[in-house]
Amino acid sequence: MLGSGVSPARLLALAQGLSVSVDELFAVASGRRLTEPEAKLVQVMVFFNSLPVEKQEEALEFLRMYHRRYGTKTETIAAAKKRLKSRRAA
Repeated sequence: MLGSGVSPARLLALAQGLSVSVDELFAVASGRRLTEPEAKLVQVMVFFNSLPVEKQEEALEFLRMYHRRYGTKTETIAAAKKRLKSRRAA
């Protein structure tokens, strides 16, 4: 439990000052460790937020390109219907 003398505004200011997310700060303050994926996400957010605003869109485009190349591929609705139809026919 957080101390009664710590206000949410102070915690937000502390998170900003430490360049960490509020989630990370609350996790540590409540005695919970971040999982590795959570820690990586926090790291990405800190890096992104430290970029000049005019470079953030460029970083997003780079991530979009990586996502298109390596991200989870989802099946289209048409392909799913075709797959289900061929299953029923078998």
